[in-house]
Amino acid sequence: MKTIERILNYHLSEDQRDCLYEAGIINGCGGEWAFSFDIFLKKNVEILDIFLVEKKQELLCDLRRICEEHDLDYFFKKWFTKSNIIMAIKVFKLLHWIPRFKRFAICVTLTILLQRKWKVFYNK
Repeated sequence: MKTIERILNYHLSEDQRDCLYEAGIINGCGGEWAFSFDIFLKKNVEILDIFLVEKKQELLCDLRRICEEHDLDYFFKKWFTKSNIIMAIKVFKLLHWIPRFKRFAICVTLTILLQRKWKVFYNK
């Protein structure tokens, strides 16, 4: 079983994900009205020297699936800070091959960005 499959809570099919995208419930790592994590992720994954191109693309897909689950948590109005921490923990687990301190730094940065950039939209 792949790491991402152990991390995810919702295990959506492609059809379910497509319907959720069409309904505007999830947008992956987008953010047309705010900070775009998609661009942020692409730039940061690109600087990783240890990946083959295929592995970089696979990592981006796995990160998007984590973002989709975060969008669902947002939709279901789970507690804002808890949802952001859960997303950061999932990223921490996904990046298991990176040294623990660097993973921790990445996840703290991610949590801070989520807290600062999306608080305005959570209560709408």
